[in-house]
Amino acid sequence: PWNSIMAGAATGGLLVARGGRKAMIRQAAMGGILLGLIEGLNIFISQQLAGAEDQQVGMQVAAPPPVSAVLSGTRGPENSAMIDAASQSFDINKASINIQ
Repeated sequence: PWNSIMAGAATGGLLVARGGRKAMIRQAAMGGILLGLIEGLNIFISQQLAGAEDQQVGMQVAAPPPVSAVLSGTRGPENSAMIDAASQSFDINKASINIQ
């Protein structure tokens, strides 16, 4: 974050270079403060989102059946519904699409 803060301060100062040293210092400080606030907010939001992501990692998701079980046709109690749904044929004439 320091790189972008310094870049904002330098940009703010250089853009008003014709206004004198006092204006350069004032605008460089304002540019640095503004970019500091933006970077601080960016870091805060990133940490908050990372915390929510860490909480979701603990949740377990049901794994799909192994390819060998699907290809061999063996059905366990946990994946029989999935194999049944996958083995049904698809009829384009019965399919409907809602276009808005």
